[in-house]
Amino acid sequence: MTPPLPVQRYLDKRAIKGPWSLTPTESGRYRGVVVIPALAEGDSLFATLASLAATPPLWTDRYLVMLVVNHGEAARADVRRQNLLDLERLHAVAADHPLPLAWIDAASP
Repeated sequence: MTPPLPVQRYLDKRAIKGPWSLTPTESGRYRGVVVIPALAEGDSLFATLASLAATPPLWTDRYLVMLVVNHGEAARADVRRQNLLDLERLHAVAADHPLPLAWIDAASP
């Protein structure tokens, strides 16, 4: 599916192309996606996910929650470390989480 022209122009100008993939991958059953950019969020990221999980199942079953864990090349060591901890925690909780979760790891080397 080709995005609308204004979206494509934005992507051509601003999107960073990389070797990233969506983890875990599942498609076809969602009506939309909630995208959460994450930069060294720690507990606040998981508090946000808990808040979203409190919405009625009618909504949580229809929308994928996609996290983009990222940092720039010049990020401090503590930011990089927290991003890796957040990714480990996502891997640990995803299977049993009440929300359908997916993420892009744009933080690992």
